[in-house]
Amino acid sequence: MFRVPAEEIAGRLVAFQSLLKENGIDAAVIRQNADLYYYTGTVQDAHLVVPAAGEPLLMVRRDLTRAEEQSPIRPVVPLRSLSELASAVTSACGNEHPRRVGMELDVLPAALFFVYDENIFPRQQIVDVSTLIRRMRTVKSPWEIEMMRAAGAMSKRIADAVPELLREGIAEFELAAELEALARKAGHAGMLRCRTFNMEMSFGHILSGPNAAVPSYNDGPTGGPGVSPVFGQGGGYRKIRAGELVSVDTVTSCHGYFNDQTRNFSIGSPPDRLLDAYAFVREVSERFRDVAKPGVVTGKLFEQVWRWAEDAGWGVVHGVWGTTDLLCRARHRARDGRISVHRPGAPAAPRGRDDFRLRTENPHSRPRNCRPGKHLRCDGGRDRIAQPGHRRPGDRLRRKPAGRSGGIEFRYWFVLGGSNPKPIKPTLTRRP
Repeated sequence: MFRVPAEEIAGRLVAFQSLLKENGIDAAVIRQNADLYYYTGTVQDAHLVVPAAGEPLLMVRRDLTRAEEQSPIRPVVPLRSLSELASAVTSACGNEHPRRVGMELDVLPAALFFVYDENIFPRQQIVDVSTLIRRMRTVKSPWEIEMMRAAGAMSKRIADAVPELLREGIAEFELAAELEALARKAGHAGMLRCRTFNMEMSFGHILSGPNAAVPSYNDGPTGGPGVSPVFGQGGGYRKIRAGELVSVDTVTSCHGYFNDQTRNFSIGSPPDRLLDAYAFVREVSERFRDVAKPGVVTGKLFEQVWRWAEDAGWGVVHGVWGTTDLLCRARHRARDGRISVHRPGAPAAPRGRDDFRLRTENPHSRPRNCRPGKHLRCDGGRDRIAQPGHRRPGDRLRRKPAGRSGGIEFRYWFVLGGSNPKPIKPTLTRRP
């Protein structure tokens, strides 16, 4: 049976306790599934009590047997009632009543927070430790990097299989089902956890032709119609045709570590413009590997990619992202003005991948005068563009957010107004 190595768990707990001490937090109570897995190696209905000094305690409502089998943490004790939690935290803190108790307030439902605040820890201050946890997870151990590589190998198998499975007349959802079956046989866990509220994720978005520009509630670079309004994203019933691009955006999970990959395919030759964009993205990916070194400020990386695109004559939009683990939306953004240092073991985008997407962020916060073919600055959430003969300078745009997948992507843009927002083309355009 697979188990997270005991030394991994021990190292994470020691580092977390150090952060608790630095921030004056007496103990933390971990409740969220991905965080439980990160610090215990198991996902159960449980509370992990981590004192700033002393031995952690795993309190399990269900299933106690599986928790003992999967987790190296000892002791593992049953939690019969939430009323037992307060005394357990005090005992873990050396029988001293804690003053500040940390919890994951970014994901803890408000109703549960009031239960803990009013009934369990009425004399303690409950503080947020989610930022400390997410900061820890940005740095990867050699074992974690191997898990990420294994997830990447699954993604490669999926991409290699597309030319064999892709055929004219197959529906998008049918191709998605065949690729997901292949991924599951390769070890993909199936479940994709998301930390963002109401963020839902499936195995992937398999979209063709105009469906690739269909927006959805999903906070990602693509949406798609889906097969039902109950989950209105991903591939639909549309039949794939020759002479159009097919976007294959999939996520694989190897023991909780994800690889998010997008590849574009075509039945027949793709347009020359997309081939030019693809060649440029490949060049950016190779150059980025040379400059994304430990100790580099991520905002500077972002400026560097922007300059490359500017010098090459591409008008581009959006940002460079770094990727963490275990959760699809646990990501940090590299942007100008943020002093975030790239550390050893912290994965950073862009990743080389065979698609035609470009993503970088304009480092300026104030809008400039429009000129034809240029995507401009964000001004208080209102983005502007100049496209002679297509849209008027100053038209308000609705931005379809790009997914924080750690790749190089460009966004889709839609003009506000009317019942059917129309995509502005091209989103990646040469300047005159």
